[in-house]
Amino acid sequence: MSFLQALLLSFIQSATEFLPVSSSGHLLFMKGALGLTNVPLIFDILIHVGSLIAILVFYRHRLAQTVSGLLTEVSKEKRIGEEGRWAVFLILATGVTFAMYLLGGDLIEARFERPSTLPVTYLLTTVILGATYFAPRTPKRKTVQLTWQWIVMIGFFQAMAMLPGVSRSGSTIAPLLLLGVMRKDAGYFAFSLAIPAILGAFIFELTDAAQLTYLTTHPVLCLAALAVSAGASYGFLKMIDWVLGKKTFWYFSFYTMGMAVLSFILFGVS
Repeated sequence: MSFLQALLLSFIQSATEFLPVSSSGHLLFMKGALGLTNVPLIFDILIHVGSLIAILVFYRHRLAQTVSGLLTEVSKEKRIGEEGRWAVFLILATGVTFAMYLLGGDLIEARFERPSTLPVTYLLTTVILGATYFAPRTPKRKTVQLTWQWIVMIGFFQAMAMLPGVSRSGSTIAPLLLLGVMRKDAGYFAFSLAIPAILGAFIFELTDAAQLTYLTTHPVLCLAALAVSAGASYGFLKMIDWVLGKKTFWYFSFYTMGMAVLSFILFGVS
């Protein structure tokens, strides 16, 4: 992988991490199109860390409010209020995702090497996004008003998004919208879910000596890719935040359908 190819992959990842069109799917698609067969998984996770940085910066005030509210509830009020419930939901959904990874992680990682997976997974994303056409037009619920069973379902949907071609943002925001959760609140919870998911994946891969060696032997390339991803991700996060307010989330299903067809033409299906 050349330096320019690394930067291209970084930009594509940042554009598609927040837009509900699957960053992992686009990365796999581009690797197949460019004939890149030697890109280690740690590189994909590293540029996702750039998106994690963008989330922390973009939602810094809301996250600070959540943390301070949680500390106040626990230390002073001796109760679990909205912020505490939000934190419990975040942990619960993340736990479900992690459990699913433990059960099927090897299969998922194998699929990261096969572009022929994309027609099926992009079709699944199309169905998920298209379903939001039927979401309530005037949602009034907050995420914390859902039951824990619904949050388990959100964790399961996020686990499905470990497959390339299944959008993580789409598969977590879409069910929240269908449940009548307010759009901006759905976005905040869905993107907050990415924090432990990305951080956990990065830390896990660092335990692999071969993956760690790649970072230490390509420091300039990795840092440049991380910088591109972080900067571009912030811009695209602002874009999807605007899109959520326009009630047009389901429009992205047309794009993912096109990606399914194009992937089928180029790579076939398996």
